[in-house]
Amino acid sequence: MKSMRAACAVAASLASVALVAGCSGSTPGGSTAKADGSGPFTLVVGKDTSGKLQTKVVDLWNKEHPDAKVNLIELPASSDEQRAAIVQNFQAHSDRFDAVSADVVWTAEFAARG
Repeated sequence: MKSMRAACAVAASLASVALVAGCSGSTPGGSTAKADGSGPFTLVVGKDTSGKLQTKVVDLWNKEHPDAKVNLIELPASSDEQRAAIVQNFQAHSDRFDAVSADVVWTAEFAARG
């Protein structure tokens, strides 16, 4: 039962990510998402220790949405290392990440820094 709830939650997250990716732009050499929301996009998440995100949810999404495939980047399992990687990407003004699944406590920090 827990795995079904987790799969549903991740699927809902991917749908939200697709919406967010559709609103974002792209520059050469970075993100693969197109400004019109089509094309693949990059989702960045903490390490999936269950293995279900990649093998079930992302693969299913990619099969059902061939024009909006997810390229998954997994960050380390440690939340400190995840935050450091996200901060580094943001500080570099990189467009490598289209959508980031981040700890909710970081939202205010990232927003305050623009």
